Parts: sequence; structure tokens; C-alpha cells
Amino acid sequence: MTYLNEIKGKHRGLTSHIVKTEKFKTVSIIFKMLAPLTKEDVTERALFPHVLLRGTSTRPKTADLRTYLDELYGTSVSCDLSKKGEMHVITFRLDIANEKFLKDQTPLLEKGLELLSEIIFSPALEDGAFLPLYVSQEKRTLKQRIQAVYNDKMRYSNLRLIQEMCKDEPYALHVNGELDDVDGITPQSLYEAYQIAVSEDQLDIYVVGDVDEQQVDSYISKYFEANEREPRSVPKLEQTRTREPQEVVEDADVKQGKL
Repeated sequence: MTYLNEIKGKHRGLTSHIVKTEKFKTVSIIFKMLAPLTKEDVTERALFPHVLLRGTSTRPKTADLRTYLDELYGTSVSCDLSKKGEMHVITFRLDIANEKFLKDQTPLLEKGLELLSEIIFSPALEDGAFLPLYVSQEKRTLKQRIQAVYNDKMRYSNLRLIQEMCKDEPYALHVNGELDDVDGITPQSLYEAYQIAVSEDQLDIYVVGDVDEQQVDSYISKYFEANEREPRSVPKLEQTRTREPQEVVEDADVKQGKL
């Protein structure tokens, strides 16, 4: 069995993880932001990553950003949300071709790291806040993602199970937030939540592929500037156990069902 060697580095408020492997012809760059799950900010944290992917300070139009990704040999960038214990995890992923396999030797890895840094730390702004058009469009999409859980009864039953088992605990919260909180989000309030996340979250960047570790480390130092911070800790909760089993039954008016 071959074990992959991970090289960790510290770049002020950012921890880098470089994994060199010759298994892939692409390089994957994963950027993670971790913070405690709280009802007050989980919905805004679920929204602003998608707004960030709409444009940057130098490419505020989504079409321009997509065109630039195509110029980088079809580079793809996406974001995802998950839970790790009672931590809310925002993940950005950028997959780019390995420049070793190109004829013109374009510095793709450096361009990819520079672009990901710009997406996360230099978003498109208007009057000191996110662009209202992008916020309104992504709010509508977020509502659809939240409501999609209710339409899939298998996912919905699992969600309700977690909500009942972990009642009054942060883990009961869904990664996409609360439907009732979406309408109250404004471009300014969302930008403020984003600023708190960038300055206080635990930040990690992973680079996986056939790369030069020292070169990657220098690129990260060059493009990712994160202030020193003390990551927010998860508050300890008193564990309460119910000896008697509980049964929760919900009725719904459905036209189709799965057994």
C-alpha cells in the first residue's frame, strides 16, 4: 500500500496541506472555512459562498468569470456545505489541468491559486456590499435547495430524525440554513457575515496533485493573506438523555409515495 505524504504549513491565519501524487493529470485545490454551527448565522453562511462565485472585483460579471475559467483549459470551480460535528464547513473546490501536460507550459497552477484567492477575498461589490442582483438571485436558489429537502421524503425523514434526536443542539441545524431567515438577508448584512467568516473562521487550503511542494507553498504565501486568528470554539453543551423511546408521526397530503 502506498501512503501519500502530506506537507503542512502555516501562513499566518491559514494552514496549508500539500499532497503530492502522480495519480492525476489535474490539480485539485480545496479551500475550507470552519466555524461553529449557530442558528443566527447558518443561513447567511450558506448563502454568501454562492454569491462569491458570481464575480470578483476584477471580473464582476459572471459571464466574464466563466470565460476566464474556459481560458484556463476548462477549469471548474464550485462550493459545497457540510457539517463536521457541530462545525459548519464551507468548501470551495477548483480543479485545473496540470501544466506539465501542456505544450505551452502556461503557469496554470499559479493562475488557479490566484483566481481562487480573488474569488474568496476580493468579491464583486457595490456601495460597500454585495451586488443586490446576485444576492436576490442566490436567495431564490437557496430557497429552492432548502425546499428540495421537503420534496424528497427520504431526505426529509432523515432531517426530522436529526432534529428530534438533537433538539436544542446546534447539530440539529441544516447546512443550508432556515427557510424563514432567507428573506431577511440584505446585501449589506450578508457582506458583514462574510467579513466575520473571513476574519474569524478556521481556514485550511489543500493542494493535491503532481506539484512542486515548495513552489505551491510560495504561491500560497503570495496570494492568500489571512490575518492571525483564534478560531471560534464550539460551546460545550450539557448532555441530556431520554430513557424512554420517542415516536414522532407526521401526516402529509401527498399524491405519490415510496415504500
